Amino acid sequence: MQITADLIRYEKLVDKSSEVILFDLFEDDDIADDVFVLGGHELAGGWGNSASLWGCLCDCCEGQWVHTENRAKHAWGRLVLPYMMPDELNLRSFPDEGFIASISPVTVTEIAADINLASVDELVNCLVKTCRDVPLVTASNYVAQWVTLINEAAQQQLGVIIHLG
Repeated sequence: MQITADLIRYEKLVDKSSEVILFDLFEDDDIADDVFVLGGHELAGGWGNSASLWGCLCDCCEGQWVHTENRAKHAWGRLVLPYMMPDELNLRSFPDEGFIASISPVTVTEIAADINLASVDELVNCLVKTCRDVPLVTASNYVAQWVTLINEAAQQQLGVIIHLG
C-alpha cells in the first residue's frame, strides 16, 4: 500500500459530481492530463510513498496535535489524518477508489499558512520515536515532502488530492 498526492486544477472539477470525476474525467487521459498538474513524485525532493511512514505520521499528529488550540499544529491533522482531511469534491463517497482527500486551493492556502507557522522539528522527532527503525534524515525528508506539497499547491493556487491504495 502507498500514499500518493497530486496537485490538480481544482476549478476543472468543482462543478462535477464525484461519480463523473472518478469514472469519466479521471478515466479520459486527455482530460486527466489537463486536470493533474504535478504528482508528488515530481516535487523537489521527491516523494516517499510509504504507507507505514504515513501511518506513523498520523499517529504523531493524532497523539500530540489534533486536540490543540494551536492552528499550526491542528493544520497537520487536516493534511494527514483521514477523518480531518477535507474532501471538498466528495471523492470518499466511493471508498473503493482510495481517495482520502480532495482539497480546494482556498483550503490549501489556509493549511499552508498554518503549517508554515509550526516548527517541524517536534513532528520529525515524534516520527523517529514512533517508527523506531526510521533514521532522522528519512523522517525529516518525509515531513518536508508534505510541507513542499502544500506550499507548492498554495503558490500555484492549485488543489490537492491524496490517494491511499
